[in-house]
Amino acid sequence: MRAPRQTKWLDDYLAVRLMGAGAAARRDLSRTLRRRRTPLRELMVLAVVHDLPRICPTSVADRLGLQRSELSRLLPELVEDGLLEWPAARLDGRGKSLALTPHAPRFLAQAKPGLEEVERRLRSRLTPTRREQLAACLDQLRGPHSPIGERLRELGL
Repeated sequence: MRAPRQTKWLDDYLAVRLMGAGAAARRDLSRTLRRRRTPLRELMVLAVVHDLPRICPTSVADRLGLQRSELSRLLPELVEDGLLEWPAARLDGRGKSLALTPHAPRFLAQAKPGLEEVERRLRSRLTPTRREQLAACLDQLRGPHSPIGERLRELGL
């Protein structure tokens, strides 16, 4: 995986370079996982629900940077495939929170070799020091971590 070089003028902007690197990583992940019959978007949704049981769909969309309409199209497919539960709320009948079915962990486990393959390719281009620096920089770009803020976002507040 190699991030494309933009133009000299665009390469002066960190956000543009990050966008290119992110797009290259997404393409590599998507291509690798597709060969293993594991769609990337579905995997990402299931991974979020795995880590944050009973999360609401809005919070999943926000965490993954998906449009809510895109997630609304994905969720019924995941329910139909038997990977996700989206029970209707008693009061208004709309699904409020998501949960994995017993089949979902197997789906996630099948994706691991593909994720690890892409990870190896990416890490092979970086020295251990550069990997640590990159991880620290990415953490800084995410901003400060607030457990209270995270929980409020999960609850859709």
